[in-house]
Formats: sequence, C-alpha cells, structure tokens
Amino acid sequence: MESQVWHFLNWGGRCVTHGILQLTLMCGELGADMLNMIATLVLGWMVCVMVGWRKPFCFLCASSLIVALNANVKMSMFWQAGTVNYVYSTVWILAFLWPYLRQTEEPEADDLPLVNLWIWPLGLMAGWSNENMGPASLVTALAAVGYLVKGKKRRLKAWMAGGPAACLLGSILVVAAPATSSGPRLWRNCLWALSCMNGCSPCCGRGRTICSRRPFCWRRCFSSGRCA
Repeated sequence: MESQVWHFLNWGGRCVTHGILQLTLMCGELGADMLNMIATLVLGWMVCVMVGWRKPFCFLCASSLIVALNANVKMSMFWQAGTVNYVYSTVWILAFLWPYLRQTEEPEADDLPLVNLWIWPLGLMAGWSNENMGPASLVTALAAVGYLVKGKKRRLKAWMAGGPAACLLGSILVVAAPATSSGPRLWRNCLWALSCMNGCSPCCGRGRTICSRRPFCWRRCFSSGRCA
C-alpha cells in the first residue's frame, strides 16, 4: 500500500494496473508466467463472450489473433509490465462493458446475476486502468445507456448509472494524480514533509537528511534532492 501511495503521488495514476503488477512480481517468475497465460486465455474467452461466439474453434481463433495481430508482442505480452497494462486491463475493461453492450443487442434480456454488485468495482478498475481506455470505456458505456434509455425507452437502472459513475471516478484518479498533472510541486512538498516526520532526521549543514526507517521515505527525499 505504501508503495502505491508513493507511486500515485510521484510516478503516475495507474495504481490498479501497477498494483496488480506488483502482486504478480511477488509470485516469482514461474507464478507470473502462469498468471499471464491464464489472463491471455481469459482475454480470448472474453472476446468470444462479447461477440457471441460459443464454439471451441472460435476461442482458438480469438486467442491466436490476439497474438498474431499484436503490433508489439514482446513489449505488450512478454514483458510483465506490458502484460498487466494491456492484457489484464483489457480483460476487466471488456467485463465492464459486457452488460452494456449485451443490453444493446438484447434490450429485453434480463440483467446479469448480481450486476449491481460487481459493476461498481469493474467500472472503477476500467476507469483507473490508464489515461486512454478509461475515458473510452466511459464514453462507450454512456453511449450504450443513452441508446437504451432514449432509443429503446428502457428504465434507467442502478447498474446502468453506477458503472459509468465509477468509471468516471477512476478516470479522474488517473488524470488528476499529482504525478500525472503538470504542477505536482505542492503535493510533493507535503509528502516530503510527512515522510520526514515519519522516518527522516535532519542533520548538518546543507539540508542533508538521514532517512533511517522507511524505504518509501528514503526514495521520496532522494528523488526530491533533499538527500545527498
């Protein structure tokens, strides 16, 4: 958690994908490889679910085309950070959009089981994924809801409004992260002050600090130039 707070304030707002990246790296090389393979297969399955393909051959084709049509397989599928940023995030983005697109195809279909519960975290994850796909997911969901409410005269349900709201919140967290914005100086100074109170003790002359307890504190002071 501490590393993700530092990441949010100093590196970028993609806390969901980079938090999952950190967890996969903790599983070791073999564990990460197995998780990547599972994520790739789940992505192929989600593609089939989205388009209504149900035959095993279609699943094989979808999974194969994910690799064959990839512009940069090495960086987006074989590099661990790329796998989480692109393969993993695409899985939960498609899962988030699935109930909306499904309703546009079948407006009279029943709601998916427990959709009011899981659409909120999926919406937040989809919006918090990255700067591009978060807003794109939001626009797609809103377009589907608008089509259902205005075009098909469907009653606006809680999950129809809640998913885009959560996605909007996630997108704001990505774009408005102090490290993403152009003026994060105030946030960084506040963070430096807090980290010094928690684990740094000042010493001698040139503002040098000794960061004795926390790696988080040491990295913050060092990157701000206050540690020599």
